[in-house]
Parts: sequence; C-alpha cells; structure tokens
Amino acid sequence: MTFIAEHQDDVRTARLDRLLKHQAELEKDIKDLQKDLAASPDDELVQAKLDAASRQYGIVSEQYDSLSADTATLTLTPIERGVAIAQTNTSGGLAAPKSRTSRGLLGLLIGLSAGIGVALVLVRSDRRVRTRNQAEHIFGGAASVTIPLVPGSNESLEVRPDNHDQLSDAYRTLRSIVTFSQAALPRPRDGRKARVTLVIGAGPGDGKTSVAANLAAAAAEAGRRVIAVNADFRRPTLMARIVQPPPPPLPWWS
Repeated sequence: MTFIAEHQDDVRTARLDRLLKHQAELEKDIKDLQKDLAASPDDELVQAKLDAASRQYGIVSEQYDSLSADTATLTLTPIERGVAIAQTNTSGGLAAPKSRTSRGLLGLLIGLSAGIGVALVLVRSDRRVRTRNQAEHIFGGAASVTIPLVPGSNESLEVRPDNHDQLSDAYRTLRSIVTFSQAALPRPRDGRKARVTLVIGAGPGDGKTSVAANLAAAAAEAGRRVIAVNADFRRPTLMARIVQPPPPPLPWWS
C-alpha cells in the first residue's frame, strides 16, 4: 500500500512538472510571437502561430488545474480478519489449510497472482499505440495538439459558433496548426492556394470522421472555403455529421 501511494504521488508530481515546463515554454513562445506580430501586423503566418500557441496554452493550463485539483489516492482495503493461509505442522513443513475460509483465501491469492502475471504478459506483448508519449516516441516528434477523449457516441459537430468548450477549442487549435504549417510550404507554380489535408487512421473507431468533420467546420468558421470528401466507402458517415438531417442515400448505395 505504501509503495502504490508513493508511486502514484511520483507520477502525479512528474506530470505536474511536465505541464509547468510546457506552460513556461508556451509563455515564451507567445511573448516572442507577440513581438513578431507587433513588428509585422499583417503577417498571417505569425498570427496563426500566435492563435495556436494561445489555445495550446489554455489547454495546458486546464490540464494543470484539473490535475492539481485531483487529490484522490489509490488505496487498498485490507482484510479485517486475517486467516492463516498455511499452517506449520509438527514436522516443520507447510500443511494445506484446513478451514474453508483459509482454502478460499488461498485460492483467491493464487488466482490473483495468475491474473497479474497474465496481465503483465499482455501489456508487454501489446504493440498498439495507446498514449501520447508512445506516439511521440514512435514518430520522433512532439504532438502539437491533443483531442480530448469524450465518452459516449457523438453524431454531431462540436465546432459551432455558440460552443467554446475544451473539445471544440482543441479542433480550432488543430485548424490553426494546419493553417500555419501549410502556409510555410511553397505554393504551387500555377498559383492555386488550395491545400489538401488527409485524415487517416489504422482501424475503425479511431476518430477519423470526427476529426475530418470538425476540422472542416473550424476552417469554415475562420472564413475559408472547404470541401469535405469522404473516402471511407465501407462506413460513410461524414455527410451525416456535417448535414443535419442527413440526406437520403444514393440509389446505388443500398
């Protein structure tokens, strides 16, 4: 119990330190960008970077406040009445428990130990990307924005003019990051300004439709002309997210 409590405190302290460090870095970036914007008020790239940095600073601040306010501690409830699991016989060896309660506790501990062993093996053999740190380690770079995981089924857009919560602002931050990253790329020789943003994922339920729909809504909210193309021919649900009520299916789709 002491080890679990100390380990939990160490993990929480390390996360708070990382958030404070990231917050300080964002403050420095925001100050530098404000100076650059003051020197060049019409620079759209600097404005987009400042917008993204400000939203990211707000997300980090919310995460820090939420983690600071969470003081819950993992505890274990000990058995109120301990029963001997193994009794020492007269020959000095260990004998099987005689009471039904002792045998039940022995079976419980054996099953618990086996379950923990299987769980450790499964964790070590799992190669799926589950955390932000794993993704950053695999791709060799820092994630610019994190879309918070909201439980439940969501069949509508989060980015709306009257909605400014953490989830919708995360999509707006993603829009700003995409905007200034595309602005830094060389323009095509024919002078077209259109850019293509491809949203892909390895499997179903990864959030491809949610990201594509809300990113398109965030870009349209900023005054851009957006064309959303659904390339998922097995489960095409992008139109239902954007258009309410959804249009009837095409004649050949059924």
